[in-house]
Amino acid sequence: FPMQFDVGARYHPIEHFTVASTLGLVGQASSAASARPRTAGEMYTVRNAYLMYHELPYQIFFRGGIFQPSFGVRQEDHTAPVRQNFEMDLSRKYSSVLGAEAGFAANYPYLTVSAFTNNGGRAPGETNQDFTINPQGFGTAVNGGWRDLLWGAGASFMMKSRTADYGGNLSAFSTDFYLNLGRIWLKFPLMIMGEYAFGRYSGALTNNRNFSANFLEMSYLVLNGVNLKVNHHFHDADLSSRGNESGRFGLGFELIPITVMKLYFEYRVPWRVTASQIKSDGLVNPFDWLGDKQFVFIGHVYF
Repeated sequence: FPMQFDVGARYHPIEHFTVASTLGLVGQASSAASARPRTAGEMYTVRNAYLMYHELPYQIFFRGGIFQPSFGVRQEDHTAPVRQNFEMDLSRKYSSVLGAEAGFAANYPYLTVSAFTNNGGRAPGETNQDFTINPQGFGTAVNGGWRDLLWGAGASFMMKSRTADYGGNLSAFSTDFYLNLGRIWLKFPLMIMGEYAFGRYSGALTNNRNFSANFLEMSYLVLNGVNLKVNHHFHDADLSSRGNESGRFGLGFELIPITVMKLYFEYRVPWRVTASQIKSDGLVNPFDWLGDKQFVFIGHVYF
């Protein structure tokens, strides 16, 4: 603890131009006493560092530098399977890419397109693992859809081309939606949101595989600044075989005590299916799935 700690800054010197950057700490891969002590250079990473040209009609923007491609539903929790397993996990050292992105967000359609090179970081096996920029291959991402007060839907596509040493090729597709029932009845401010993502790794050191993930969440606004949430996340690491599915149930609440602070607390019950749990008739005892309970805290402070 903490699993992730980021410090970001943004500077808007003149109209239409903004410079932004975020630095983050990198978690220790091993907690064993024999783990090699890390140098100061190995303890941080650059989440993003870019120049943006924006504030244009229809909210058109252009940015270039280090950033995370626009794919799927952006979540504060980097452990969500739809983020972690699709290289959208900002707790990892090299989840960001180096390139350019352009888009617009008019009322109500939106579209974002990016082209980039993947940052491979230090070569596998190097003793020194401090942060470095090491362009590897080519990639692109497209994210678009419709956002309204009552409902919204979107779709994303992403492709990353790399050598086997740096993870191989990734192609991924995602579709998402939300429904805001509070728009119909103000006394029932319930939001339903979900996403399904499909991916394929090829040309990697491991076997080629197809995988998927999804989540469904309901959020209820109890009062201004207090939000209750219940969700379920699912991940299938290899669609060609059974016995590698996992997920979790979550119950949490979001609290905004003051305008510059947001706090989120969640209690989780994870589950996992292994090949040994699948019986001869193909069924699984649901009580055999459950794992150790988890408690998660996410905090933000804005200035």
